[in-house]
Amino acid sequence: MVVTLSSPKWIVRLAKVALSLLTFLVVLDFFQPVLVSRATGIEAKTLNSYRLRSYLRKGLRRVVFDENPEQHVFHQANRRPSVSSSQAYQPVVKTDKTAASLDGSPLISSSLTNPSPDSGDIDAQTTPLTLVTKPSSAQSPFKPYSHSQPYIGTMYHMSTSIHPSKDLQHSNYQLSSLWFVEQSGYDNWMGANVQARMSPSVEFLRFACVYTNADGSLTEEVQATVTNQARDEYLLVECQMPTWTQGYLDTTISESARASSIQLLRNGEVRLKSWFDLSNCSIYDTTSDSPHLAWRKTACLEQLENKDDNSVKEVVGPTHTISSFEWSPAAPTDQLSICVSPVRLQASEDGQIPLKHLVEWRVWHMYQGVDSVHWYSRDPKFQSWIDQLNYLLNIHDTYIDAPVLSDQYAYIAKDYADQAVYAADCLMRYGYQDTFQAYIDLDEFLTVRQDPSRNATVRRLDDLGENIGSIAADHTYYGGQPMDLSLPYDSDTFPPNAYSHWDTLEKHDGFRRQKSIHRTAATKMLWVHSSAGLGGYYMRKDDFPSTDQEDANGSLEILHNRNPKPDKLTFDVPVDTEVLESWKDTWLELARILDSSDLEPLHTFTL
Repeated sequence: MVVTLSSPKWIVRLAKVALSLLTFLVVLDFFQPVLVSRATGIEAKTLNSYRLRSYLRKGLRRVVFDENPEQHVFHQANRRPSVSSSQAYQPVVKTDKTAASLDGSPLISSSLTNPSPDSGDIDAQTTPLTLVTKPSSAQSPFKPYSHSQPYIGTMYHMSTSIHPSKDLQHSNYQLSSLWFVEQSGYDNWMGANVQARMSPSVEFLRFACVYTNADGSLTEEVQATVTNQARDEYLLVECQMPTWTQGYLDTTISESARASSIQLLRNGEVRLKSWFDLSNCSIYDTTSDSPHLAWRKTACLEQLENKDDNSVKEVVGPTHTISSFEWSPAAPTDQLSICVSPVRLQASEDGQIPLKHLVEWRVWHMYQGVDSVHWYSRDPKFQSWIDQLNYLLNIHDTYIDAPVLSDQYAYIAKDYADQAVYAADCLMRYGYQDTFQAYIDLDEFLTVRQDPSRNATVRRLDDLGENIGSIAADHTYYGGQPMDLSLPYDSDTFPPNAYSHWDTLEKHDGFRRQKSIHRTAATKMLWVHSSAGLGGYYMRKDDFPSTDQEDANGSLEILHNRNPKPDKLTFDVPVDTEVLESWKDTWLELARILDSSDLEPLHTFTL
């Protein structure tokens, strides 16, 4: 007799049902990684890192292929892989000698116009068509240049770029370099300790660009044009390209030829020379007792008393050298980015820094269609938080160390005294890749009140004519009674616009406190609240916080979630009831994303 052991029939049946259910769930997860509902778009509370990133990546494919991209959370079209701004290209040393032209002037190497695979050149797809110097980092800290002649001071090279001219009437390339200059003994020139100010000595500061190719066979010095930003916050130094690149660095020729020329410049060396011109003393008032001109008085009197030809006419300043390894690769191409003022980390007694509000701010702007944020910070450790943010949200934000730009007055300058200088650096560093850049703070939110749906800010920009170089919007404050929303996400700062009334300071004191989004191709220089150098073809547009907006996609607002709010605000203008109702689904969708347990590690940061 054969005896067999078997499980009871009910156990076998239960196992079959469990296996069938497991198979169903695996297949369901394969086709739909997260649960999507009609009202909110995503149930993100229990998503782990893999599932949240899968949703975002799937959202990208949907934006490209679906008929109705408005059904998806974030605007991520035309996204390129993330590139670290601190990486540098490895130089390719060229040994080709340069031929001579018929008139005896040097020509660029023949390999420039006919690059061969063995020449070390890289095609236009892997070689950037612009160059920008690497930013300050923990590995390569910011280097100020101190000097004692003709006065005690410090010069700061911020960034340099080689790029196509922004002048619509020209197709040539040029070099642009950003500098900040500080002088001892001008406490009163600091703008009441609010903004960093350069001293009047910059009037006598001169620059030149010295280009040298890789093998040293070509060297050329080009005099620079120096422009002082109208608010005396930084200098823009501009040089034309050397003659041996003429005809090759031009937007009218092929990208491959331009890429080869850029490669030649990148493998060489650029030196930025500076000096103080002390000639023509007699045309200046040498009797001034102003402390910031004391050095000028001394130098001029010395020359006036010394009649011989050996009198000092100039004093050599610092020279900044850019070698091949100091150039950075191009940043990803974005339609809209945000440049933020340097972040200041302030820890509590236990060393913890609450950053929950920054997560809210970043997710809000992903929803508005912002491709990337260019973060500047006083503390290099903050980069680890940005890396984690990029990983969890599948974005490519950048990070740059931003030390206080003051050797003499760091102890009295406001924390944000140098924010305009770093805003200009952001334009210099990323402005040739980003189409639009917004310059706002971390308590300011890009908002289109009449359009609560995804990518509203981007649609507002799409409405602009090509001749609009800058769009400015008022600081709008929300107050009155908070909306009773019963959101799954608990926060004192979110949503920032869920209130019954709004107000602006312009209504009370007549002064429009604005921030702007600039078209980078139209912007030469800027300051915190506006830009300079538009002119000509480009115009500025002001958006007003009103529902009576002629543009189909509403008006841009800069929602200022400042606490405490200014005392003058009365919040006597009600928000339209229909507008509030239209925002409820958006607030709920964002709240559920923010409530994801996956994002909790970003809520606090430990120094």
